[in-house]
Amino acid sequence: MIQSNKIFRPTLIYILVGILFSFALGACKSNTALNSKKTITVKGVIKHHTPYCGGARPTPEMEKGTTKPFANHSMFVVKKNSKKRKAVAQFTTDDRGNFSVTLPLGEYDVYGNHKKGSFKDFVSKNSSGKFLVLKDTECLKKWYNTPEFSINSQKDTIIEFTYSSRCYGDLNPCLKYIGPLRP
Repeated sequence: MIQSNKIFRPTLIYILVGILFSFALGACKSNTALNSKKTITVKGVIKHHTPYCGGARPTPEMEKGTTKPFANHSMFVVKKNSKKRKAVAQFTTDDRGNFSVTLPLGEYDVYGNHKKGSFKDFVSKNSSGKFLVLKDTECLKKWYNTPEFSINSQKDTIIEFTYSSRCYGDLNPCLKYIGPLRP
């Protein structure tokens, strides 16, 4: 009898260790399953706010400006801190400003298509307009290099972003209006 107890005790310990190991392995597998998704879906809406720019005496509602969906607006996505700004994805909003894009897990910057291409091309397209003059090239460089928004997510995400226009310069913060004032 004494010998059978000696055999029973180590066997019981092995069985208990095996059960604990199985539970630990199962926990690891379930965490791996949760993190095995290799892509995220980013959905959202892009809006465009236009301020009240003068003219007739505004009502309090007019002073707030107007915010509308930014329909048919194209944007591109690059890996965060990418030196070449190579697009990994692109999307265009629908008529209500909605978009959806699927990306590999990671961190990204999102730019409007008006910032696509070289800085030299960007300067030539954005340095003047009717009654508009460029404040300085450094302002354009900063605007060109600043993403509209960033995505830092390991899971599906919903984003709402609003562009803010300026009076007489639309989205370009680097232009100064030199034309006549509104009546």
